[in-house]
Amino acid sequence: MNFTKKQYQTLLDALDIADTVYGIMGDMVDEKYKANSSAMDELINHVLGFAADYDAANDRESFRGKFVLTEERMERPGDDLDEYEEYTFWDNLARKLARRDMQCKYTKEQLEAMDEGEVLKEVWEREEHYWKEFDKDDLDRFELKK
Repeated sequence: MNFTKKQYQTLLDALDIADTVYGIMGDMVDEKYKANSSAMDELINHVLGFAADYDAANDRESFRGKFVLTEERMERPGDDLDEYEEYTFWDNLARKLARRDMQCKYTKEQLEAMDEGEVLKEVWEREEHYWKEFDKDDLDRFELKK
């Protein structure tokens, strides 16, 4: 495959983000992600083998006989990943609270009998309510009841 220097840098960003995700999942979830993390390490090593061809040799270093991204280089997509994690936290929280509200308001049978569009509309309205709350007060008013 041939890449431009910019495409190669974008590929390094994508691999770094994927490696971070699989690394975390492998450490915290289960073994299947450890295998993905190992495969990602091998792919990064292979791709970094071509770094000099793309004027990116300074983005890699050798560690235990393999190429890895330098710490400085890994910081580049880190902000994007942090922003993504922040967004998905709030999005997942709003979605789960909206669905919980629907399950409290309606029985399973009622939900199954409702038109799918009607259910989605009400879920989205509830999500929007939570988004406004989070935008206004963050988690300041959020608490668990006994």
